[in-house]
Amino acid sequence: MIRGYQVTIVFVSVLVLADTLERARAIGVTVALLPPWYDVDTPQDLRLLRLHVALDPSRARVTAARLGEM
Repeated sequence: MIRGYQVTIVFVSVLVLADTLERARAIGVTVALLPPWYDVDTPQDLRLLRLHVALDPSRARVTAARLGEM
């Protein structure tokens, strides 16, 4: 929990990212963005994730382990 940060953002808004960044910066929180990635919501998404992780399991060790348990 970040002191002074209250979640009052409407998460259905197309501006949710901008709102979140603005509010975090307003209270002095340093933020960084990672490269965009995809959601894993469907069996097809899971297959794609398995393929990505198989290319270099060392980059996502915990994910690779969890996928191995499935």
